Order: sequence, then C-alpha cells, then structure tokens
Amino acid sequence: MRAPVLSLDSKIGEKKKGKKIREPLKKSRIFQCYVTLLGKASISFLFIFGFLKRGQYRPIYKLVLVLDSAFKVISSSFRACFLKTKPPLRASSSSLTLTQFEPERATQREREREMGQTGALDRAEKLRKDGNTYFKRGKYLAAIDAYTEAITLCPKVLVNYTNRAQCHRVLKDWTRVEEDSRKAIQLDSDWVKGHYYLGLALLQKQEYPEGVKELERALDLGRVADPKGYMVEDIWQELAKAKYREWEEASSKRAWELQSLKEACESALRETHDAFQMEGFLDEDGTTHMKQLEALGRVFEKAAEADTASEVPDYLCCNISLDIFRDPVITPSGVTYERSVILDHLEKVGKFDPVTREPVEPSQLIPNFAIKEAVQAYLKEHGWAYRTS
Repeated sequence: MRAPVLSLDSKIGEKKKGKKIREPLKKSRIFQCYVTLLGKASISFLFIFGFLKRGQYRPIYKLVLVLDSAFKVISSSFRACFLKTKPPLRASSSSLTLTQFEPERATQREREREMGQTGALDRAEKLRKDGNTYFKRGKYLAAIDAYTEAITLCPKVLVNYTNRAQCHRVLKDWTRVEEDSRKAIQLDSDWVKGHYYLGLALLQKQEYPEGVKELERALDLGRVADPKGYMVEDIWQELAKAKYREWEEASSKRAWELQSLKEACESALRETHDAFQMEGFLDEDGTTHMKQLEALGRVFEKAAEADTASEVPDYLCCNISLDIFRDPVITPSGVTYERSVILDHLEKVGKFDPVTREPVEPSQLIPNFAIKEAVQAYLKEHGWAYRTS
C-alpha cells in the first residue's frame, strides 16, 4: 500500500528572515520527505525509519537526492529548502553526491592518462638505450627495431628519429635517412643532428645546393650550442668536402671550356698567319705570330688562376692551427684565432693570449665578422681552399 503524499511546502519552505538555515535536517522533515518518496518509489518504511531512529541523516539525504532526480516528486519550494538545510558533508567518498563524483572521475581519468604516458616514456627510454647498445655492437637492424618501437610509444621524442637515421646512414639507406631527418626537424627546427643528417642524405642524392644549405644551417646551430663539440668538427669536415667536390666539378667544367676556347683561338691565329703569308705579308721568322700566341696563353692562364691551388693568405689563417678560419674570434689584444682552437688553449694551457701573453677570459672573445666575410669571399673565388686532409 502506497503512503499518502503530503504537502510540505508550507512547513519546510519557511525560514527566518535574514538567517540562513545551516542546522542538520530535523527528523520530522526527513520523515515527511520520505513519506512522499515512498509513494512513488515503493521503498520499505521500516528501512527508512531505521535510519531515522539511529540518527543517520546523511545517507537519507543522499537517497532523497537520487529519488528526487529519478521521480521529480518534491515541489520546487521544498527542494530549495531541502538543499539549503543539507547537513555538512565530510571529505570522504561516501559523503559525495552524484554530481560531485564527476570531477573526481575526471581527475582520476587524467591521473590514469598521465600514469600511462609516464609508463610509455619509461618504456621508450629503455628501448632507446637498448637501441644505443645494439648500435655500439654493430647490430644496426636490431637498433632500428628498438628505435622504431620507441617512436611508436612516444612519437614526439625527436632523438629517436635521428638515432634511427644514423643507423640508416651506416646502412647507406639515404632515403630513410632523409625521412627521419625531416621528421626530427618538424619537431624541432633547431635540431642540429636533423639538419646534419638531412644535408648528408641530400648530398648523396646529388642535390648539392640543398645539401650544402642544410650543412651550413647545422654548422651555425652547432657553433651556438657547443663550439668545441665533436659535431661542429664533423659538420665542418662534411661541408668542406661537399664544397670542395662542388668546386672540383665546376673547375673541371671551366678548365675544359677554357682549353677548348684556347685551342680555337690558337687555330684562328694560325689560319690568319698562313693567310697573311700567302698574300705576301712578310713574317719570315714568325715573331709576330709567336707573340700573339704568348699573349693568348697569358690571358687564359689568368682566367684559370682562381682554380689553381696555392697558399692561403696568412691573414685568413689561424695563428695556432694555421688552417683557414671557420669561426674567427678576436681577443682584447687584437689577435684573431679560430674559436674552438683558442677555447681549447684557454682550457688546457692557460687563460692568456698565445701571442701577446695578455690575460684572456672566454667571455672576452668577440666574433671577427670582418675576417669571416673575407674568408667567405676568398673561398667563393678559390674553392680549392676547402680541401681537407
């Protein structure tokens, strides 16, 4: 038998003017509320009365909210009063309402997601170390598999791309070297190894202008990140070889063109000389003809001078290494050195200028842009100076 529905608005909706109701719900109010809900939900009266008798109002309050949400049996004024007179909730999961569970569930999901990401990072790091071990042992295919699995777990860790590119480089798979290098650069446009390996791959594909451009970019970034690092020297060596190879091809082409033109000019001079003799012009000893040939030779020798190897001017070379400048810096004493060479001197020998013996700190070294521009201009005209040992 359903319990009768009672109107509670007149009793529960009343409150003292200007005073908020904070005290726990009275037994009578809770009992009246549940009498109303029993008529809709068919809940045992004795079950509810047991809660009331023991003074356990908080579970009843939660149940009221649930049943009201399901059946909408409480009037608006009673609902407003009921919510305002709810008992204070303790900070425990058993005292949360249904709506209060949602932020906790969202937080839990975020926590689980973060834990999952942390676990993936840990596994990817272990795979990266495994790949490094395989690479050192010469097991390049196993290293590639390890790096690939690490990339699958954490696709935004760019070091795994360049590590895998290094494996492909050893195996001469330049297409995949290019692919991995480009992916690394997409993640970080200032990644030195990305530009370095991409430049090597492009050079192998005979794309010299783009390959040289990437190596130059890698060299600039490497000098900023670690001027004395091994990467800077490796990049310079590869760039120098590429520049020298580029000059060698262009020089061979120019030499062939000059030789062909010289032979044509000499042939024309001989024909002219023979024609003059046939027409009665005297040049019995051939002096005029020989002078013309000598002048012609001097012209073509001057034209080929830029492609003829010689000594690099001293002012373009470092006083310590005697090599042509790459990244020149000047000391407070006014002497210019190669950056990596003078830094090595200051670290291993002493903090003084090797020439003037004046004290020098690394922070006092200033880039010598004038010499750097002069070196670049000289190398542009004399590509043979890129030749390395």
